[in-house]
Order: sequence, then C-alpha cells, then structure tokens
Amino acid sequence: MRSPFKCLTLIALAGGLTVGVASPALAAGLASSDFVLIREGTTFDDDLYAAALTVRIEGRVNGDLIAVAAERVVISGTVTGSVTVFAPTVEVSGEVGGSVRAVANRVVITGTIGSDVVVSALRLDLTSSSEVSGEVVIWGNGTSSLGRIEEGLSGSLRLLDLAGDIGGSVVVSVGRLTIVDALTVGGGLAYRSSRDAGGLDMADVGGSITRRSPLPPNIRVRALVLFVKGMVALFLTVAAVATVWNWPERTGAAADRISDRPIRTWLSGAAVFATPAILLAATAGMLALAPPVASLPLLAVLVPLILTVSSVLLMVAIVAGIPSALVLGRRLFRKLGGQGAMLAGSVLLWVIWMLPWVGWLVPVIVLPMGLGGWMSTRNQAGQYPATADQVLVD
Repeated sequence: MRSPFKCLTLIALAGGLTVGVASPALAAGLASSDFVLIREGTTFDDDLYAAALTVRIEGRVNGDLIAVAAERVVISGTVTGSVTVFAPTVEVSGEVGGSVRAVANRVVITGTIGSDVVVSALRLDLTSSSEVSGEVVIWGNGTSSLGRIEEGLSGSLRLLDLAGDIGGSVVVSVGRLTIVDALTVGGGLAYRSSRDAGGLDMADVGGSITRRSPLPPNIRVRALVLFVKGMVALFLTVAAVATVWNWPERTGAAADRISDRPIRTWLSGAAVFATPAILLAATAGMLALAPPVASLPLLAVLVPLILTVSSVLLMVAIVAGIPSALVLGRRLFRKLGGQGAMLAGSVLLWVIWMLPWVGWLVPVIVLPMGLGGWMSTRNQAGQYPATADQVLVD
C-alpha cells in the first residue's frame, strides 16, 4: 500500500523525469529508471543523480548521491560524499562519508554517517548501532535516537525517545521527551515542552537540564493573520453588498431556501466543497491499486483535474456565503433594508470569524449553506419578485 507521501514523490517525478525500462545499468552521472542499482562489489566513480521507483546502493559511490524515489532509497554499501534524498522511505545501513539530508516519510539509520544528519520526516530512527560524526537536526513527528552522536541534537518534533551517547548538547522543542535507556550527554539538555521529561534518572548530563514552556505564537505573525483576515472580510463584504444590489431577486431566493431548508442546503453545498477531497482520495486509491509503471500517467491526468476543481471552488467561495449572511442579517436586524441586512450580517460573521475558538464555524457552516442556497435557486429565479424591497426584507 502506497503512503500519501509516495503520491507527492510521484508528482515530483512526473514534473521532470521519465520512467524507462527496469534496468540496473547506469549512465555516467545520471540514472532515470524504474530501478537504479549499484551492485555489491561495483564502484561508481562520480556523483550519482538517480530518479526511480527504488534506488539501492549496495556497492560504492565515490562522490555524492542525489536521489528522488517513489518508493525507497536503500544504502547498504558506501557513499563517500553526501546524500540528498527525497523519498517515502530512506534506509542507511552502510556508510556515508558526508552528510545525509532527507525529506521522507521515514528515515532509518543503522550505519555510519561521517558528518551531519538533517532530516524532515514523520519518523527518524537512529538505532543503537548508528554513529553520526556531526550534528543531528530533525523536524518531524517522532524520533528515536539510541546510538552515538558526536556533536549535538536539535530540532522540533512531537515525540522524542533518547538513549545512547551524545557528545554535544540537546536543544529541542518537543511534545514529549522520554529517556528510554542509559543516556550520556556531554553538554546540556534543554527542551521546550508543556510536560516534564520521563526517565531523567537514566541520563548522565554534563551540563544543566532545562525545561522551558512552549513559545506562544509570534505577535507579528498573529497581527499579520488578523490583518489578512480583516482584508479578506472587507473584500467579501463589498462583494456581498454589490451582489445584493445587482441581483436582489436571486440572492433573496437563495436566502429564502436557506431559511426553509437549512440542513438540506448545507449538505448540498458541503458535497460540492468536498469534491477535491473526494478526487484526492480516489486518486490515492487508484495509485494504490495500479502497477508502479501506470502511476505517473494516472497522475498526469488526475493532478491537473484536482487543481482545476480546487481553483474553481476557491473562486466560488468568494460569493458562496452571501445568502447565509443575508439570512443572519434579516433575522437579527429586521428593520434594515436589503443592503443594510446584508452589510450587518457580513460584519457579524466577520466578528465571529476573528474569534479564536469559534472562528472555524464560519467557513464550515456559512460557505456550504450559502452555496447550497445558490444551487437550489438555479432554475427558479423567475418565480420571485424583481424588487429588492420585496425580496430582501421580510
């Protein structure tokens, strides 16, 4: 079963790589094939750029390895230079003379790394037999570091299990830190977490042990988010008032349908907004069932379709919530005219959207319900009065 990460890898491959016939033979410096293999006892005297479903290094590469794989990259031999990898699974049981840089779903290192390890992955496992001569930097979900790290360990992750020997300091932001076996840290152990680390009695730390509280969101980032939300709300409000002014009959009809059948209109709108997710799930299912050689042609057809549908729905979202805002304005501000009710409802929704705990309700409820209202009136607009005062005011 392919993971979602493999789909992303295949998209990258589809953009600039050609799949050839399965073969272990390599052109000088560049290999693009279903299966790229350096056999045991074979030496490749150059930098190797490999793109394939699977890249396997059992022999020796006298240079750097840059690999993109749809399934896995396995290094059981020797790479004298550095390794840069983009693949769902990366396994290093051999020897790498330089650094390892990887973006992956899972990285497993049981061998020897001559310099640093820099990884962005859902899971990084440094087993008890692993040796890293430099520093380890990780961004991801979970990590276990049980071997030898000559320098320090740093990064940001949700779960971290530590044991073994770390020559430098440990500086991490972590959801949960656990010492699972005997641990020696030459420097300090500093972690930023909302909970105390477990198993600290098994740790021999040369420096200090420090726990800091998690950092709150940067004030500038929060201010930027508020500013963007405000600008979006202003744009949507102007669009809403303009829509009511130019198409009062159709807007009022959509609002009436929402008032009469709120659940039904929400379900119909939600089904439309869920189309990209449905297409994405269908794509993942077809990729899981299709043979590897058919994956790239499927993606070449389905990825543009998903992007097109998503773009159309993004444009539709600009006006989708207008009938919902009109319904809210009508019920809370009965004395206002059509445009006034529309403006008041839009402002109230904007205020709710800015609230930290309930703001998500606005796009989840308002947009599908409004789109369902528009859809329910597509063949019935002529049945409603043409005067704004008749349609927009109860």
